[in-house]
Amino acid sequence: MTTAKARQVNLMDRPRAPSDGIPSFTATTLGDAMKGGKIAAPATKPIPSDLKYVIEDGIPIPPAGRRTVVDSMPFAQLKVGQSFFAEKTKPAAAAGYCKTAAKKYPGKVFAHRPEGGGVRFWRVEK
Repeated sequence: MTTAKARQVNLMDRPRAPSDGIPSFTATTLGDAMKGGKIAAPATKPIPSDLKYVIEDGIPIPPAGRRTVVDSMPFAQLKVGQSFFAEKTKPAAAAGYCKTAAKKYPGKVFAHRPEGGGVRFWRVEK
């Protein structure tokens, strides 16, 4: 059984002038360098002791989630065969909007087509 020898690595291995102000040192690991005092440990900030917390009962949790572009479009109100036009909407994004609306409103299917300066969305039959 052979044992592996620790190899020293120059952590600042780059050509430089001796007067550039960057110290040169070698260490087996970064941890060794920190123990030797050649690298400072990350600074931590103390937690302020003047913070006051009030424990309260009966505060309802707001609904989770976020509003999306689909929430601002009238997908929910469309009946089969109806459509709406969304100007300045990119066709590449429209496919995602249809997919999101179909997930949000189960049982409804939507289609889209580019149309001069935007996209038109339809509700279609399954």
